Amino acid sequence: MSKIEDLDKLPDEVKEAIHEVANCYHYIGFLMKYGLLTNKQAFFEEGGDTFLRIYEIIQPVIEKERKNG
Repeated sequence: MSKIEDLDKLPDEVKEAIHEVANCYHYIGFLMKYGLLTNKQAFFEEGGDTFLRIYEIIQPVIEKERKNG
C-alpha cells in the first residue's frame, strides 16, 4: 500500500492496530524526552531495525491523522 487514499480502504481492526502501534511509539518518545527511559542504547540495540521498519509502514497513517487532526 503506497497511497494515503488506500488507508481508508483498510478494515477498522487494522486501522485500530496501526493507531495502537503509533501510540506506543509516542509513549517511547515521551519516556525518552523526560529521561524516564534510562538505557536508550539497549532499547535500540534490541529492536532498532524493527522499530524503524514499523515506523516506515505506519508513517502514512501518522501523517494522515496529523493532517486531519
